[in-house]
Amino acid sequence: EQIRQDTSNALLYNQRARYHIGEQNVNKALSDINKALQLEENNPEFYITLSDIYMLMGQGVKCEDALEKALKVDPDNIKAMLKMGELNFILKDYPDAIKYTNKAIELDNTIATPYLIKGYSYLEGGDTSRAIKNFNVAIDKDPGNYDAYMQLAFIYNSRNIPLARDYFENAIKVDPSGTEAYYGLAMYHQNNLEIDKAIETYEALIDLDPNHIRAYYNL
Repeated sequence: EQIRQDTSNALLYNQRARYHIGEQNVNKALSDINKALQLEENNPEFYITLSDIYMLMGQGVKCEDALEKALKVDPDNIKAMLKMGELNFILKDYPDAIKYTNKAIELDNTIATPYLIKGYSYLEGGDTSRAIKNFNVAIDKDPGNYDAYMQLAFIYNSRNIPLARDYFENAIKVDPSGTEAYYGLAMYHQNNLEIDKAIETYEALIDLDPNHIRAYYNL
């Protein structure tokens, strides 16, 4: 309705494009963001929206090109840097993923996302100690970071270190609906022969997800 009243407002086309991304309607999203860029070609947020569309389409090269244009317009755009870091992580270019997240940290070291991306990159690259360090920093910056708690829980659980239990429990506190955390905690109890606690946790998981086949199987 707003666009009908103001057909030359580029911000409105960007907003509608983001709505279409949420609905996974890439054609309509692409049409709207192209219209926004025709009206205002030097807005980095529009190129970031374009990158999200290409990411949804699985077109990594075009996604990267859009983000490079965003950074050309605004070299200090933290959002674009983080998305470049995320993209390079997906493409398994871990050094570049870390490079872009480090640039973002230089501009703002108060946010958790770059440390989370670095943690994933170091973990996939085989440097577990640096991964642990960055996941912990992500939690320091954002005590409600579910993903960081889960990654630390998985790392410690794979080494059979009791600290895994604490991280699974913290993840559940952050997101009581996180079935993955309940399953991880139940498996921890099961592997350590804490049978009563394992049963209790599996039953709590089934209350959350009555169709969780692995929980029934393990019970």
